[in-house]
Amino acid sequence: MKEKVLQWIEDGCDYNHGLTLLAETGKHKSLIRSITGREHRYTNKLKYELCKAAGLQYLPVPGDKKDPADLPEEKGKNKIPEEVEQVIKEHSKLFNLRAQLHEQMASLPEDNEDETVKKRKNLSDSIEIMSARIDLLFAAKEAFYKEHKLPNLSVLFPEAPANPPAAEPLPEDPKELRKLKKNLQTNNTKDQNQLDYQDDKKAAKPNPMPSGPKRLKLETRIKDRHVQIEQIDYKLIS
Repeated sequence: MKEKVLQWIEDGCDYNHGLTLLAETGKHKSLIRSITGREHRYTNKLKYELCKAAGLQYLPVPGDKKDPADLPEEKGKNKIPEEVEQVIKEHSKLFNLRAQLHEQMASLPEDNEDETVKKRKNLSDSIEIMSARIDLLFAAKEAFYKEHKLPNLSVLFPEAPANPPAAEPLPEDPKELRKLKKNLQTNNTKDQNQLDYQDDKKAAKPNPMPSGPKRLKLETRIKDRHVQIEQIDYKLIS
């Protein structure tokens, strides 16, 4: 940990990376939840806690201003636009979820059994995907604080297409209808397991798919299949 913190300081004290290092200690969970997404207020606090965890002496850089956390807030100047609040909340949620995935990976056995390797890969892939979105949200947040640029929510939180492609006509044969219904239900189960566990089958622990285009695509596909199943049920009883 000492080498990691020293390297972190040498690299410029990136706030997000610092939070990841603090999460690796397995402590300060409530603190991490409180300061995530609030680097402009708790930068010095994070540096202090990391130095403490690594057994290093915390020395503020000469000329640094007092930590904003210790300064009285000016009325009306700290109100954050709703778009930025949404970005901050999503960033905080994903950061905490990523920390949980890191904990799950750390708790895996150190062997290379097939099941362990599969779980390790699933967790690693999830962390990689989630990290990309965390970085994207962080960049949007920084653009607001440094350039006063509001985030583009249509890019950060894309919506499902308003007009999905028209479904194929349903078969007339009841046997074919039941077969189609069963296939739709099976595919929905697989997609739901992908959303909850990132696997076609249920796992012992949840491993939710992070927000993003892939999750949105699966959620939309499940909804479309539910509509088709309802149409099949109606046709079977009519």
